Amino acid sequence: MSGGYVYWSDSCLNTIERSSTDGTERTTIYKQYATLISADDRYLYLIRSPSVLLAIPISGGAETFISDASVNGAATTADTIYWAEGTGLYRAPKLK
Repeated sequence: MSGGYVYWSDSCLNTIERSSTDGTERTTIYKQYATLISADDRYLYLIRSPSVLLAIPISGGAETFISDASVNGAATTADTIYWAEGTGLYRAPKLK
């Protein structure tokens, strides 16, 4: 949850969606199959096939590639994103 919204991946519709916490205002944010990792007030962090880690602005706009290698998993904290790629572990600051 971020900014009063709940975000999720819908594998049946191949979308990333959000709604307000009371279930209203359901909106499609991203129209391609991806696994949502995290959301903050400005970006959604996700893994999209084929295992690409990227950030997309919640308000719309161009996606930012964080890693275009074979990403195996990812997690975030308040200010950092971590991911596994091949046999290495990586980290980078979240986008501002």
